[in-house]
Amino acid sequence: MKKIQSFFVGFFYSILIYLAITNTLLLERVLIGVAISIVAGVVTLRFFDLPLKYLNPIRILWFVFYLPYFIKEMIVANIKIMLIVLNPKLPVEPEFKKGKTELKTRYGKLLLTSSITLTPGTLSVDLEGDEVTIHCVKTDKSAREIMSTFEKFIKRVTE
Repeated sequence: MKKIQSFFVGFFYSILIYLAITNTLLLERVLIGVAISIVAGVVTLRFFDLPLKYLNPIRILWFVFYLPYFIKEMIVANIKIMLIVLNPKLPVEPEFKKGKTELKTRYGKLLLTSSITLTPGTLSVDLEGDEVTIHCVKTDKSAREIMSTFEKFIKRVTE
């Protein structure tokens, strides 16, 4: 029964993300999305045991709010990295920052570290217990500040 639940959760979030990215409801594109989401749901079975609580409409709504916020953060980070790369002096100040996450679930921590890694200029290097190590190209923010921007949404989705 857990495998079916996990498949359903993986399928649902995959189709949700696919529809958000493609921004269309054309039949052939939706069918392609369903096929891709079925594959994603099957792959999810192998690596995750996702409980049905992630299909709670409130959690889904918070995830829907999280996606545009995350995309905005990615765009802003891309622009900052572009300005660094285009600067003839190449003002990089790479450093490692450590901070404790407030997230308790392993899926919350996974989503947090993945979000940090997908944002240009930052990379989640290590997660041990509640402590996250982040490599930054250039930032004035602490690890806590970097994580807290994502945690406010992720906490509502995963905990």
